[in-house]
Amino acid sequence: RFDQLRNDPNYSDVCSRLSPWLNHGHVSFQRLALKIKRLNKYANGTASYIEEGLVRRELSDNYVYYTPDDYDELTAAAEWAQESLQLHTSDEREWVFSLDELEHGKTHDDLWNA
Repeated sequence: RFDQLRNDPNYSDVCSRLSPWLNHGHVSFQRLALKIKRLNKYANGTASYIEEGLVRRELSDNYVYYTPDDYDELTAAAEWAQESLQLHTSDEREWVFSLDELEHGKTHDDLWNA
């Protein structure tokens, strides 16, 4: 089920809920992946979980490591993404929030504000 429902907030029992422990290094994803693989219980879900945890993490870590000066700048985005942002700069927005409003959860969206 993880491979199909992991992004649906209506199914909270699908995710491992280990993100905080993984993100802060309290749990090794390598050890977790090896144990999950040994269980051999849900082939598709296991493959998706390992792909997200190992491959995507490795890609993002390498990207930040090899572009330390501008990984968090728009200039680091793909050219098509920069062009799209530029193209839509003057689009009217129904909602516009300041950085402070976003950071402090003062928007119209209860999920964002949570």
